[in-house]
Amino acid sequence: MSTNRMFNRLYLGMKYVFALLIFSVFISGVANAETCTCDVGEHMVNGQCKPCDVYYHYYCPGECREVQCPIPDFNLYEDLFNGKMIQTDYKVLISKASSEMDCYAEGLVDTDVGTLYIQFRSDETNGLYKRQAGKTYISVKPGYYLQWLEVGNIVWGYKHYSGASPCTNEKPANSHYVSAPNLTTNDCPWECDDGFGHTSDDRCLPLCRIGATAMNGINIYAEKHTKYAMAVPRGGATCWIHATRDNGGKLIPIN
Repeated sequence: MSTNRMFNRLYLGMKYVFALLIFSVFISGVANAETCTCDVGEHMVNGQCKPCDVYYHYYCPGECREVQCPIPDFNLYEDLFNGKMIQTDYKVLISKASSEMDCYAEGLVDTDVGTLYIQFRSDETNGLYKRQAGKTYISVKPGYYLQWLEVGNIVWGYKHYSGASPCTNEKPANSHYVSAPNLTTNDCPWECDDGFGHTSDDRCLPLCRIGATAMNGINIYAEKHTKYAMAVPRGGATCWIHATRDNGGKLIPIN
């Protein structure tokens, strides 16, 4: 047998073996795909369905495969909400609505209005968390109140509200709203500014700066504000103090 003929037979034999190998791999893949019966949240390991390792941020979207969640860049959320992240996490969750399993990034953002809870869902196509799944307030700062309670939405131990609005309830001049982080009505508490006292007729008037601003815990004012007041000479000036009703009818000792 000539050398060329032997070479041709060897070449044809190798092509046959190679084609058979490719066909076997294809058939094996089809068989595996057809026999993949794992539920969402499971993946195939040595022919058996095993739960996803969610503790290490793996999720199983189906097709018997396991995918690791991308690490979120929480700095993007600080810029987006013009605030500062004060608590962060990312985890694997299963949607109650669609039964789909996916990665979610969540955190608390301290803003000028209050504290926001945010949640973003991952996008498997580019590894980013960009599809917003939720944004709610859990508390507000002075001058705001919470609105639209999300019934049953308790995350990280907080009730969640869909909105926050500025306080518009009346307050006197020389006063400011004070903290009420869980306030849900437009009835924000207020207090008088420094150097002003709260009178019985709900005004904030300047306190007397001559010698003292209070006597036995009762404010002394730089001007008369009710008919139930008495003049108190202090260092050549006249100040005013509640004398009867605000003191329970008791006399105020003046030394």
